[in-house]
Amino acid sequence: MIAFIEYAVRRQDYILNYINVFSSVRTDAQPSDAQAAANQLYTRKFTLSIIGVLGSLAMFIW
Repeated sequence: MIAFIEYAVRRQDYILNYINVFSSVRTDAQPSDAQAAANQLYTRKFTLSIIGVLGSLAMFIW
């Protein structure tokens, strides 16, 4: 639950980190490509963290 909250609060930090990683891995890519990939990765990981929190709550309630 704490990881979910941190991930939501520090959104911009995570996206900037992903952009730096994508830019260093693919030097021939455009900056907009790195930003789009970073946003997509963040959205995917954030969605998975939401599913994890909901699953944990469901198991706790059950």
